[in-house]
Amino acid sequence: MQSSSTVGFQLPENPTTSQSSNDPQLMHATTVASQLEMYRSIFQNATQNTSTSSINNYKISEKIAEGSHGVVFRGMSMISGTMVALKLIKKLAKEDGVSTNLIHEAGILQQVQHRNIVTFIEVFMENSTLESPANCWLITEYCACDLLDLVMVPNLPISVLHIKSLLQSLLKGVAHLHKRSIMHRDIKKGNLLIDNHGVLRIADFGLAIQVTKLTRTLKTNIGTMVFRAPELLLDDIHYTKKVDIWNVGWVLFSLFTGKPGFNVQTTNQVLTKLTHMCGSITEDTYAGCQNLEAYKGYRKRNSLNWPRMVMVMARRAAFGPDTEEISDKNEPSHLQRDLKESGIMGIELIDQMLTLDPTKRPTAAEVLDNEWFKMEPLPNPSISDLLGEYKKYHREKKFRAYGEDHKSN
Repeated sequence: MQSSSTVGFQLPENPTTSQSSNDPQLMHATTVASQLEMYRSIFQNATQNTSTSSINNYKISEKIAEGSHGVVFRGMSMISGTMVALKLIKKLAKEDGVSTNLIHEAGILQQVQHRNIVTFIEVFMENSTLESPANCWLITEYCACDLLDLVMVPNLPISVLHIKSLLQSLLKGVAHLHKRSIMHRDIKKGNLLIDNHGVLRIADFGLAIQVTKLTRTLKTNIGTMVFRAPELLLDDIHYTKKVDIWNVGWVLFSLFTGKPGFNVQTTNQVLTKLTHMCGSITEDTYAGCQNLEAYKGYRKRNSLNWPRMVMVMARRAAFGPDTEEISDKNEPSHLQRDLKESGIMGIELIDQMLTLDPTKRPTAAEVLDNEWFKMEPLPNPSISDLLGEYKKYHREKKFRAYGEDHKSN
């Protein structure tokens, strides 16, 4: 049931209407109606034959995730026999309007096809009428796990080569998106899937947007807060695709260090932690930052003389302290220390991608051209060996749980 049609359109940041009115009720009704029409235009073009699209074509086996915008199930296509992921978006029309997340996700997934982006299968609504909009189903390929779950496996034998391979796959997918003027805006380990062949796939395009010359301003309160780029935290409404590069840098930092991210609750706390890691935000480190409204508050709360520590922090967490440092000789390292020479080149990429000034961050294509990816051992498009460790761990975990239940009975 793979669709062959492609729908090209500008995905809106804020749905608007062509009518102008001072009547709040009329404006609200018009907005809801226009958004529903946008949904229908996508769904009517999403498949070759919408009359055959039905949830009855799938056998749902279990719920695998749930979020604020819907529920994801694992299932199987009754037609092809392949495993699929089914995202259920309930009740598209609400009193406060229609969420545009599904528009972004379904629309963009129809436009991009790439080895490192999750495969779109179809999208359809159930028994929809203008008065009673129904549930919507978004069907994509099923993947074995996400990168966050994978790296949480105890004693996972991850190496510098695995990290290099994962980074190359991620950058290839990001470069493909950026070439089409698409920003993902929420790249993190939980949104990077590993398919059954061990190949990384970028997923969850609910916050993505396709930017054109008509795009004037963008939302800054978007994406996972702890991973937001400085320009988002400082409310730069004209940010660029470099926000994705910042997120890729965070993923790489986490893979090298084993650290998940800042444990914070507010934007100001993120900015303070970011300063302690990447140095103070000043005109020298981020040209034009003084023109951003939120920078005034930042200057009051943070020192402007904090040194940049990202390289030191990443290197020490990944490979332990340098020999000349005074420290505990038994201080643990996240990776094997004999791989340090190769790993340092990867850590240098972290430093480049986590540059405070977005204009000085490299593009995805530029990072892919780095010499690190051309050095032996060369990156592998698959991390099937790590996926095997993941499956083995969870099989044993289920077996142990079964044994405990059996004993208790």
